[in-house]
Amino acid sequence: MVTYRKSIVPLVYTPTPIPLATFTEEQEEYLSSELRSISRVSKAQLTEDIQTVTSSTYSIIIRDYIIFLDGTSNTVAATLPLAQGLRNKRFLLKCIDATNTCSFSPGGSDTIDGSTSSITLLLNKFVEVISDGQNWEIIRDNR
Repeated sequence: MVTYRKSIVPLVYTPTPIPLATFTEEQEEYLSSELRSISRVSKAQLTEDIQTVTSSTYSIIIRDYIIFLDGTSNTVAATLPLAQGLRNKRFLLKCIDATNTCSFSPGGSDTIDGSTSSITLLLNKFVEVISDGQNWEIIRDNR
C-alpha cells in the first residue's frame, strides 16, 4: 500500500504589468486628441437642443442639434461653429417659413462639402451636416 502525503505550499502571485501596446509619441498625441474630441461631443450630445431661429443672424452652438429657420419676419442666416474638434457632431437645419430667405454657412474658413458658400433652404427643405474634425460634410438633405 502506498500512502501519499499532501504538502501545503502557499502560492504567491505577484502581477507584472504587461503593456498592451506600444505607441510612438505621434500616435499617442493623435489618440489623445481623438479622445478629447469624443469626450467633448459626447458631453454636448447629452443635452442637444431644438432651436427655432427668427433673428436675422444666429451662431449655432454645440448643444444645438435641430435648428428650424423661420423667415416669417426677416431673412435668417445661421452660422455653423468651427468644425475642428467637433468630429462626428451633427446639425440638422430646416426652413419652416420661407417668406424671407433662410440660409446657413460654415464658420471661419471651414467648408461645407468643399465650398465656403452659404446654403439657402426653401420651405420644408432640410440639410444635415456632420463634422469630419476639420470641415462640414452634408450627409442628408431633401433639397
